[in-house]
Amino acid sequence: STQSTGIPISPQMRPKLFDGANSISATAAGIATLLTLHLMYKHTKYYCKPDEQKHIIRILWMIPIYAVDCAVATWEPDWSRYVDPARDCYEAFVLYSFCILLRHYLGAEKSELSARFEGQELKHFFPFCCLSPLRINRLFFRRAEQGIIQYMLIKPLLAIAQMFCTFWDVYDGGLLDYSRGYTWILLFTNLSQTVALYCLIYIYHAIHHCPEVQGRNLLGKFLCIKSVVFFAFWQSCLFAFLEYMDVIEESNGISADTRSASMDDFVLCIEMAIIALVHQKIFSYKEYRAIATPLTHLLKESGWRNNEDDVDHEALPEQYRNMTEDEIESRAAQERVASAVSKRTAVKDVFNPSDVLGDVRQHFVSSQSVTPPDQDGFLQVQVDEEVDPETNLVSEEQAQEKHEQGLDSHLKG
Repeated sequence: STQSTGIPISPQMRPKLFDGANSISATAAGIATLLTLHLMYKHTKYYCKPDEQKHIIRILWMIPIYAVDCAVATWEPDWSRYVDPARDCYEAFVLYSFCILLRHYLGAEKSELSARFEGQELKHFFPFCCLSPLRINRLFFRRAEQGIIQYMLIKPLLAIAQMFCTFWDVYDGGLLDYSRGYTWILLFTNLSQTVALYCLIYIYHAIHHCPEVQGRNLLGKFLCIKSVVFFAFWQSCLFAFLEYMDVIEESNGISADTRSASMDDFVLCIEMAIIALVHQKIFSYKEYRAIATPLTHLLKESGWRNNEDDVDHEALPEQYRNMTEDEIESRAAQERVASAVSKRTAVKDVFNPSDVLGDVRQHFVSSQSVTPPDQDGFLQVQVDEEVDPETNLVSEEQAQEKHEQGLDSHLKG
């Protein structure tokens, strides 16, 4: 590392945000990472609902990724422009994972969605509140999910563009400097992210009253996801605006734009530690422990930790009160062995991208391009619904449902 004059800077004289910033950010990142890794371990230990828990674990990975990234960028401010894009890409994937988690919470097959919400409508939100209400059916969920998935696909492209612009020294510039890459990437990121969040809000409002999602702390999960997105994006916009207004200036050997990004990363470190604490409650593993090992769950909730602790019979249901401590502990041990699932299976599910690729294919492969399996590997769809005698046409929703059913069958095969 050298100054602009070419004179080497020793590690002790390396530019820093402020005294103590490195220690504070490292401590906050460490707390956030350890808390989240422990929570993910518990989910793998009681891995009884793969369709839900693999998406929860994917969402939880956001905290260590953010925390470590922000700590690194605080220690080495010049690195923030290179490491932040990778972090932001995972943020887009988290929005997608939460969307799919909501679908699994609902517990309805795609083919059942129209019947499940038959006759229900959803009013548009501002600024489109003057438009006709939306019918909640299968096509509604498909369009909303497409709006979320597009952000997951576009964000990596924008991150690559940002890295190229940085490499060619055409990225950094003022907030409204359209001759540089920053303003354009900010604009397209803002548009894509706004569409994704808007669609996620629509899905939440469509299903939050359903009995299947009651007791799932849906609002808390939604606010946690939305808050991270808010802190990550709009907070960066705030610091960029402060730099634009010359509130943030060059100091301690750090340029104004680098200092602005580093301040954003430092604050994010603190916020990730707070959100990691909140996640212990919002994304708790205990509801899955109650399913995988019900007796062990009851014992844990009563304060029992191991065989050296006394069993509180009064805290257990009637069926266990006439049993001795040894009998209860023996049954709990048998229960844990019987329900044990290889943690390797959980890890493979979390990091296996096949479900994500299949979802992208189902949402963005046009029904007009579906061909027989002996040509392109796709399954040809025969649409045989009732045809309107006046128009001789099949509704878009019916045709799309047939198309997706064919793709579902092909992918399962």
